[in-house]
Amino acid sequence: MINAQKIVKMVFVLLSSAIILKNVFNIYYHAMGLEEALALMEKIAPGSKEPLRKYLEPEQFKLYVGFLNKDQSETLLDTVIVHPSHQDKVIGIKTLMYYPYFKLVWKQREDYDDVVVTKEYNSIADTYNAVYESLAERFTCTQVKEKGKYTRKVIFSDRRLAFIIDLINGKPIVTSKVGLHNKRSDPYDINECIKESKEVRFNFRGITITVMDFVMHHYLIPYYKLLAIFNLVPQIRIRYDQGTT
Repeated sequence: MINAQKIVKMVFVLLSSAIILKNVFNIYYHAMGLEEALALMEKIAPGSKEPLRKYLEPEQFKLYVGFLNKDQSETLLDTVIVHPSHQDKVIGIKTLMYYPYFKLVWKQREDYDDVVVTKEYNSIADTYNAVYESLAERFTCTQVKEKGKYTRKVIFSDRRLAFIIDLINGKPIVTSKVGLHNKRSDPYDINECIKESKEVRFNFRGITITVMDFVMHHYLIPYYKLLAIFNLVPQIRIRYDQGTT
């Protein structure tokens, strides 16, 4: 018979293996999402992808999540950047509840409480994952009702586009937001919506992305601008008219 000590040891090994596999999956998943976001950035800012890649884990400054300019969107986590040569500045990426969702912050620091940091991260992908969680809780997730039954789920929409799951055929679609105007809709479970925003993959401009990937390219825009201010990457024109916003 297998004694209790061996059983405990076997359970410990199985749990440890499961944790390792989960961590490996998360690393792979986040790496894949980052590549898709970089590909979208390259479409609206040709030449930005490779310079950005060099500073995904920056050594020149420190990355935190916390709060900037607490007069705006206090409950949403922001990205705080601390640069040794700019200690007198408030620097970071403000998270907004509305388009374009992220805004560059660069201003003179007036009070100690201008910046509140809660946790340090090594990579910009990790800070994004943290701020995305707080932002995604504010998504307006709805089910569209037509002829007495729900036909579509809207898991995300910005000022122009809607990311939809067709409940008739199960297909994910990116479409114009105009088609949803004046349609009856009801909210659905936010936790289910957030899960779908991370897992359901859409074909957008030839790139297979999740909503989380799509929102990340909005996040990378102010990050690239900050890198340019630090003279780490070249100035590049962001072409907002290229269909990604």
